[in-house]
Amino acid sequence: FDGKCGTNLLSSYSVRPLDSVVCILPSKPDWWREDDKDKPSDTFNWTCKGSDNGGKSIDCSVARKKTNTSCSYFATADSCSNSYNQPDCVWGGKKCYQNCNISQCPTDKYCNNSPDNQLVRVCLDKAKEKEKCDSRDGNDGCVSGLECINNQCVIQGQCNTGLKDQSFTTELDLRKNNLCNKRAGKGTISINLTNNTFSWICDGTNKENNSKPCEAKQKVKGGCGSLPNDVITADHLLSKIDAGVKQLCNVGIPVTSKNPILDDKNIFHWACEGINNANTIECSQKKKLAEAGSGCNSSVDCESGKCISGICVTKNSDCVIDTNAGCDTRAGEVCTPVRIGDESASKCVLNGECGGANKKSFNSESEVIKAGLCNYGTPTTVTVPTDKTKPFSWTCKGTANYGSDDNCSAEQKEATNNDEQNSLWDDIVCLLSGGCASAETLPNGETYPVNDSNQTEEEVVTEEKPENVNQIVQTDEELNEENNNENNTDDAEANSGISFKFSFVGVKPNVYCLKNNGISLNMKVLNLTTNKSQELKNISFVFVKGGINYAGDQVFLVSGRSLNNTFNNVNKNNQIIISGSNGLKKVMCVNNQNSDKVSECNIDLHRANDYIYNFANYELVLGDVNNDGVINLTDYSIVKSNISDELRCGRKEDINWDGLVNNLDLEMIKKQILN
Repeated sequence: FDGKCGTNLLSSYSVRPLDSVVCILPSKPDWWREDDKDKPSDTFNWTCKGSDNGGKSIDCSVARKKTNTSCSYFATADSCSNSYNQPDCVWGGKKCYQNCNISQCPTDKYCNNSPDNQLVRVCLDKAKEKEKCDSRDGNDGCVSGLECINNQCVIQGQCNTGLKDQSFTTELDLRKNNLCNKRAGKGTISINLTNNTFSWICDGTNKENNSKPCEAKQKVKGGCGSLPNDVITADHLLSKIDAGVKQLCNVGIPVTSKNPILDDKNIFHWACEGINNANTIECSQKKKLAEAGSGCNSSVDCESGKCISGICVTKNSDCVIDTNAGCDTRAGEVCTPVRIGDESASKCVLNGECGGANKKSFNSESEVIKAGLCNYGTPTTVTVPTDKTKPFSWTCKGTANYGSDDNCSAEQKEATNNDEQNSLWDDIVCLLSGGCASAETLPNGETYPVNDSNQTEEEVVTEEKPENVNQIVQTDEELNEENNNENNTDDAEANSGISFKFSFVGVKPNVYCLKNNGISLNMKVLNLTTNKSQELKNISFVFVKGGINYAGDQVFLVSGRSLNNTFNNVNKNNQIIISGSNGLKKVMCVNNQNSDKVSECNIDLHRANDYIYNFANYELVLGDVNNDGVINLTDYSIVKSNISDELRCGRKEDINWDGLVNNLDLEMIKKQILN
């Protein structure tokens, strides 16, 4: 028999028609395979087969009816469950065959093992939150915004990652932004703050759907702390800033300030940089003054106002105990702790010690003096008994109130008639020969230091701002002279002057008459180019606390000495000629001068207010007792005739200002005569 197409077919079908109607029996259909699995053709196609013994076959077709059902999505079918039997939404035929088994039903999306190899899908509505879905379909089975996780449609919490690199001052500022891109809850999000970081969770449908912690930075402006106790210089503070010392800032990290680290009012400045780009705060604190025993650069670093060799000492102290700094160790001084009222202090104490003449025999007082009265201390006048059987006697006095005295004696020899007459001549011969023993002897092996011209001023002259440094008193003589000079000059305001440091040979720090010495200073200023000059007499001066020169002598200061209009427009070719009221003149030409060998003068008279010239190492010489312009035997005789153990300041014969006129003053004059 020949195959024949069915005659009772409808014009179109939405699903494949039944085998019993597509062919006229006994012919059976042989269905064609679909060429397009996802988009079936517009017709169902089959062949009605003829008999095997020569019957003819015929191809048949019928229009495919498209469904009008609106589907949310096509789910993958994997069973014969009635829940999936919605034929109107199935392309290519039934979901699976009646009485299907594992070999008859499709097991994958493209129905590779289905009997007709057609796409099998089921049309379903999209699931809402917490409803079931098929994870194999991805998120297609869930409404927009949901994800299919573990076969359930859920909201997966998601941070607003754009906030991670931003910073906010307060939580309120942060909440003005969307904290989450996705979240399940509707309530207020809890925000934590730890280590300047805000954190929160974007909640999901279930706990396992929560986001990881979301973060944003807190913006915190810097906050000032305090200075460490050991900061006393600008370099100290700078090192603390570089090390990031936390004490400097309560909030943020320390950085350098836009102001000077240490200003001229002794105030330190630094800044504290805010956290997470917040504002930087400027900080300042008055310099903490160092206590006694702490390090210092100058007196302004110390509570007491005294700095000696880099160590702060108490206000009544003159030296450093451990090192003897501040004391004349060559003269035997030792820094010793003492009590001044209720306060502790350290003083340079000299204990008297008899010299080479002690316990020996001499014909006369002059021989005793030549042999050396004291190794240390100040000798009193030698007592010469008229009874030759009794010894010469004197005392080597230690520092007043603190040092011990040493009583000394020497036997008297039988003197010849000429001994006393020749006493002064012996002194003269000694001076001229250079062979006299000095009363100011040094311990064995010690010598006076040699002036090293390569030393800088800072290495030797240590100084503090003296008290009342600008209290310069003009005498009537000065005022009259200035008035006379001003009559010959223009009416322009005076703008010239001089400030300088100087010293006297042999005048040591802390001598008894350092302040009440009775010495005044005379000065002449001369411009060599114009020959203009001005003389000033009886100029007052002050001593520089802690200031010593190369020779260990006290440094003094003349500050802000104004000059008249004569020098308003002169050049720097100037000489400063100065002398003490009982001393010789010295000509000063350059800063840091230390001898008379100067090639040219360089003194700027227009810097009186901001510059101090240093003449301290070209020392003034005292000892011209009779003011005749030279130091000679006449001066020596005057001093010797006025020897006294009376302690009194202001005598012109007291060359070293120790309050006594004694052998030490004679020795200083001897040295100048020999020089």
